[in-house]
Amino acid sequence: MNMGNSGSDNRAIIEVDPKAGNFLNHLKAYHVGRKNAIKAKQLAQFGSSRIIRYMTHELRMKGAPIVTCTQGYYIAEKAEELEHCMNVLKSYAEETLSIYNALSETKEYMKQMEGSV
Repeated sequence: MNMGNSGSDNRAIIEVDPKAGNFLNHLKAYHVGRKNAIKAKQLAQFGSSRIIRYMTHELRMKGAPIVTCTQGYYIAEKAEELEHCMNVLKSYAEETLSIYNALSETKEYMKQMEGSV
């Protein structure tokens, strides 16, 4: 997928449904760089916060450099902005895997206890 020279390049083509396309175009037009981040509640014209998260996920899967942070949503202006977001996502993934592994061990223990009764 070609995002052009920068995240703000409106010539980039990503095939998505019209609502997600409008959301992406809005971010690219008004919210490039962390300093221009926008909170989800200010994006209500595009749907609920759940819909915003879903569209963000779908667009990221197609290569759109959408970043989320405590200030809100924006298009990465620099690679370091995207890298920071990637590091946060990786940390979430690692924590989720740790929880999965702990529950897996607990399940095995429970099976052993059920079998010994």
